[in-house]
Amino acid sequence: MKIRFASFFGVEHDLDIFKPWALYYQSMGFDSYKVFLHAGNEPVSDTVLRRFIEAGFGVCKISGRYGDGKLQDMVLGRYAETLAPSDLLVLADADEFHSMPGLVTSRDYERGGVTLSPPDFRELSKKYDTLTGFLVDRYSDRLCPCAFNPLAEYPFEEPWTGEHFKSFTPPWLRQTTWPATRRTKILMAPCGYMRDYSGSHYLDEVPASARIMGNFKVLHFAWRESARAKTAMKEYYEKENVSEILEFTGAE
Repeated sequence: MKIRFASFFGVEHDLDIFKPWALYYQSMGFDSYKVFLHAGNEPVSDTVLRRFIEAGFGVCKISGRYGDGKLQDMVLGRYAETLAPSDLLVLADADEFHSMPGLVTSRDYERGGVTLSPPDFRELSKKYDTLTGFLVDRYSDRLCPCAFNPLAEYPFEEPWTGEHFKSFTPPWLRQTTWPATRRTKILMAPCGYMRDYSGSHYLDEVPASARIMGNFKVLHFAWRESARAKTAMKEYYEKENVSEILEFTGAE
């Protein structure tokens, strides 16, 4: 049984956070690393390709319309089928950092949230084959690209409530009603389990033999400069949401 890491990485939107993201997951020492580099409009350049290879990732270039995760679901699903059913697959989006579970007090939020506590997947796999958790958004007082340290650059953290569907936007985006989105995450599961690969939000079937540990935190750095383009691409956002975020950033 091996522990494998995979990600569907949007190079048009998430290269700013690549360096800390790559260092974080490479430090966990998985048995293999696979990243599918997606570019919707322009082909992935050789320069970008080399950055991922030099960082220790096996890479595959993907093109086409993202389609609210349909392309990601197909690509990652087919990749999982090539692996042994007992292999454990850790999935992380380009703007997600997996962290250990823990209670968070209001005082922690006043200080700007808590620090990252990376899971020891190797040790956890001795007792559990499935790790689940919730997205927790981090944000700043503006939309800006990540320079190096996302924890320092996006110091504010939404309250941890454990809701499966939830609407959250930074305080400066509250003029319109933003839709609730699925906040559950499957951090790790055997490749043989039927899984949602469009966002790794749930398992389609959970065997009675599954050994599950939950309540992990997945710090979500979505409210960066790329949020403008990503919001416009996703069909579940209304025109009013797109207009509000563009108006806030002064874009047309």
